[in-house]
Amino acid sequence: MEWSVSMKKVTAGFLHMLALCLLLTVSQTALAQSALKQIPEGTTLWAGQSIYSNNLQYRLTMQGDGNLVFYRVADSRPLWNSQTHGSGGYKTVFEPFAVFNVLRISDDAVLWTSRGGVIGAPYPGMAWYITDQGDFLALYYGGTVVRHLANDPDN
Repeated sequence: MEWSVSMKKVTAGFLHMLALCLLLTVSQTALAQSALKQIPEGTTLWAGQSIYSNNLQYRLTMQGDGNLVFYRVADSRPLWNSQTHGSGGYKTVFEPFAVFNVLRISDDAVLWTSRGGVIGAPYPGMAWYITDQGDFLALYYGGTVVRHLANDPDN
């Protein structure tokens, strides 16, 4: 009889510990995911439009001069740019498989691409993110870093 009561206590203690571990894991995952702002495929940034990190401390802006720039908001410090400034209208299109292109509107000429020289290579499960720590990067299924274009050197 004593053994049965002891086993019930041990089992109940184990289940409570397991529930606590699961709660902590879910909380940490939710926190990590809240620090990531995914840029959905199909997103188009027109001149003057921006996408902000979840904490609003970083922004990706398609400038009117054709340059796509990733900024730290507090002091407007550019952390990365596509070096595509010039004249005319421009847009950035985020396509499937973590490909995005800076395009000239008049003829849809690609001025910069995230493909990194691998034209047409599909990357299923990859997406672009802006983090609350100041990173602009592509992740594979939200975890493994595949491309890292920018980071805030002060973080």
